[in-house]
Amino acid sequence: IIIRAFVGGSGTSDVAIDDVTTGPRPETTTPAPTTTPVPGSVKTLSKCDFQNDLCMWSNMQSAKIKWKRNKGLTPTRKEGAADTGPRTDHTLQSDQGYYLYMETSAHMQADTADLVTVQTFNSPVKVSFWYYMHGDTMGTLQVQLIDGHRHPVLWSVQGDKGDKWLPAYVDVPANQSNPYKLMIRAIEGKAGTSDVAIDDVIITQIVDVNSTALAPSQSPTGSPQDGSLPKGANSTWTGILFQCNFDVGSDCGWTHPKSEIMPWLFRSDETPTQGTGANRDHTSGEGQFAYIETSVQGGKVLTPQTTAVLTSPVLAVTLECPVVLTFWYNMYGATTGWLRIRIHGDSQNSLWSRHQQQSNNGDLWKKAEVPIPRDAVLKPFRINFEATRGTQILGDISIDDVVISQSCADTGDKPPGAAQEKVLFYCDFENSCDFTQSKTDNFDWSLNHGSTLTRDTGPDVDRTRGDQTGHYLYIETSSVARAPISPSENQGDTAVLQGPVLPDALLGCHYRLVFFYSMFGKETGSLSVKMKGSSSLLWSRSGEQSPDGKSWAGAVVMLPTGSSSQFEIIGVRGDGFHGDIAIDDVSVELLCPDKTTPALTTANNNNNNNNKADSNHADANDNNYNANTNHSDKNSNINNQTNNNKSN
Repeated sequence: IIIRAFVGGSGTSDVAIDDVTTGPRPETTTPAPTTTPVPGSVKTLSKCDFQNDLCMWSNMQSAKIKWKRNKGLTPTRKEGAADTGPRTDHTLQSDQGYYLYMETSAHMQADTADLVTVQTFNSPVKVSFWYYMHGDTMGTLQVQLIDGHRHPVLWSVQGDKGDKWLPAYVDVPANQSNPYKLMIRAIEGKAGTSDVAIDDVIITQIVDVNSTALAPSQSPTGSPQDGSLPKGANSTWTGILFQCNFDVGSDCGWTHPKSEIMPWLFRSDETPTQGTGANRDHTSGEGQFAYIETSVQGGKVLTPQTTAVLTSPVLAVTLECPVVLTFWYNMYGATTGWLRIRIHGDSQNSLWSRHQQQSNNGDLWKKAEVPIPRDAVLKPFRINFEATRGTQILGDISIDDVVISQSCADTGDKPPGAAQEKVLFYCDFENSCDFTQSKTDNFDWSLNHGSTLTRDTGPDVDRTRGDQTGHYLYIETSSVARAPISPSENQGDTAVLQGPVLPDALLGCHYRLVFFYSMFGKETGSLSVKMKGSSSLLWSRSGEQSPDGKSWAGAVVMLPTGSSSQFEIIGVRGDGFHGDIAIDDVSVELLCPDKTTPALTTANNNNNNNNKADSNHADANDNNYNANTNHSDKNSNINNQTNNNKSN
């Protein structure tokens, strides 16, 4: 055994150890443990420090950049060309230790490096690792779940996080009837100063004696045949809608009124006033946290009941699953006031509140979980953190590690006769789907990734992946099929997208359409849903619905059942170019009082396949998309335009 200490960069690097014991471990005198796993215990499935190889990870061949093992400085940093990448690995903290990194000097913005597990999993696991994101043009690091064609983002950070290693902890959802893999994706920033590194990746499982985490080594088989959530206890899918740890370089989109006397501040060490406030952040002990300074602001002593408001970015969720706000707070101080959570715009009702008498427990961080009411998320919403000063200066209030998540669960204990949900159709536009373009409208829906052609309208990223590589459909309002284009001449033009033909539902069953939409732009028209051949709208939205251009809102529409019914999603152009409308993650669910679920008929599928053969838009830029465009009578070249050129 060698205990080795390394000298740091200066004389302030003394290392101490104490109480070293050698000899038989005390537990060796006890009976050998049983081989039966103990429910609730933690089992390590994989632990990799990259000292010898990639362990259970491999590079995805389709990615433009490969993860590489490296030790010491990255080539860019070693050559002095840029200050990016780590100096040492995390395991040994020396230039002899290895780590994985993405070299970005010879690549372009939004190029990715994808690291995928070799094994598949089918029960809950947790992932922990250390990451290094230092560079002026740092991009994004994500953890994704690969489940067939779906790649939901479980964890994501972006921007420069400082010249240091930071920890990450990701709870991975699982579907026992649907094996999945994990992917760590790094996305290059604007230039070559965006090298991302990872080290010490560990995958663990909470042992359940009734299941196993590792499935046979095979590729994911896609969604279950009925597409439903897994049956049985603890079958829960959790998605992260928003998270922020306030660390250096992390712009999470928080805002506060400029006129505030006592604004929220960000700090990485103990607050100035003794006897109150946090000593360090909650995330790693070395990062930042948000807090209110209750002693003096701008040279003025603050008065009691002064309030500071911190507002989250605009968020949009589905309407079907519970939304929960989780955060950590510190209310150490003899005269601490109130901390409240509200929905932005509702000054009367608080979702959660604490006073110093409830939370004065020294300088410890405490965890809070706040359910968000369903009626609050029926449209895009924002969360307010409101901190109110107490009677004296010993009242600093701090928050850290804010997460807003959505959990969709099926506990398997529904009462007899309760509705069973089956997903018959799902499309995230990463591959061909059973949609067709109408022949009787004015222009077409277009496939896109990243931002749309025109500035100040349309989404920046797709909803599924949340990055520049994910796809969605949208209407480009600056380039409709008919010429000439003017702000008013083409107002009211429609683009009609037709869904698959649905079979007649069984008695007592109903179809439900679920999709996400983005309506950003001062001249946005309308988006509606109706059945083909009917003039009655089932759902409609008009005008700008996504004021920040980053939010996707969820829509749920009950569809009438009938013989060979088919729904249509209709985008209508407004009175100008700033009216791009987008849709993503479209699904059709069947709700029945029993478990009998008809499949889409072969005849209907053949009909859809025949429609595909008529496509006259096969020259779209994205080779993965075989859109069912039937506009033989139109000269639309929308899909041939360069999607990332903001020429307008």
